[in-house]
Amino acid sequence: MVHTLARQAPTWLIQFPLLVKPEQREALQKEILGATRERMVREICEAFGIVDSARSASACPRRPPLDGSVHSRFVSALARRRGPAKLLLLGTYRPADVIISQSPLKALKQDLVIHNLSHEIGLERFEESDVAEYLAIKFVNVDFPVGLANLIYRHSGGNALFMVTILQDMVKKGLIAQPNELWTLTVALEDVEPSVPETLIN
Repeated sequence: MVHTLARQAPTWLIQFPLLVKPEQREALQKEILGATRERMVREICEAFGIVDSARSASACPRRPPLDGSVHSRFVSALARRRGPAKLLLLGTYRPADVIISQSPLKALKQDLVIHNLSHEIGLERFEESDVAEYLAIKFVNVDFPVGLANLIYRHSGGNALFMVTILQDMVKKGLIAQPNELWTLTVALEDVEPSVPETLIN
């Protein structure tokens, strides 16, 4: 994947500092000097075409922190390609973020849906029983007190992302631990007050 980006999409490779060797950085910066958003979109589409044909899309590096307009143009251009491609692009977003902000995603979503270039799958909120089922699957061999599922449900509002992130945060803080073979709550249930994890504060 790195080799493909170096040849076909240098404007994107430079966005991944850990993938670029120090001796490559100066040459890359000279090569992409004055690069436009249109060039970025064209390059990444070409790179994905090569990756698709090589069937190595799973090797794609993590998304770089670029502005939303570049991502929107990329998705739009990729969706409008007429050639065959064994490629599935799956994206997630929070509807409230799109409605409140001036995100380019709002226009992109409307455009792709209108032209039948994408499918939208709305995720329903979890019920308390769903949270309890998730706990049973995620933490095998548990000794959780009755009421933990309800507490997580109330604090997450049934939002799957919030539920998972809250639980990860509780494990990170040691509120949920596995000292022996059983996962347990290390404090009394009434003393648990899940806070908003840092990863959700943006």
